[in-house]
Amino acid sequence: MIRYLFGFDGDSLVSGAVDGGTRSSSEEIRGYLETFEAELDIDGNAETKALTDGLLLIRYLFGFTDNALISNAVGEGATRASSEAIEAYIEAKIPSSD
Repeated sequence: MIRYLFGFDGDSLVSGAVDGGTRSSSEEIRGYLETFEAELDIDGNAETKALTDGLLLIRYLFGFTDNALISNAVGEGATRASSEAIEAYIEAKIPSSD
């Protein structure tokens, strides 16, 4: 996702980042991310950017919480600006294992 948000395409989008799965080509992955781009707006400011939404996701995946999750990563005009709101949004998007 972060590579996509930075504008990478082709081999630079997937090289060293794809390990099996149902989508493995850059075309498949780019198409999937384009379809769900609105979902990538983690802070809710109607923009998808690498240094806000992408950074929030990476920090979340590394286990950052509270101020460490959101510090200097929430975009201007965000409707989700607290760590609790960001965490709840991401957790709601994680598919259930049921």
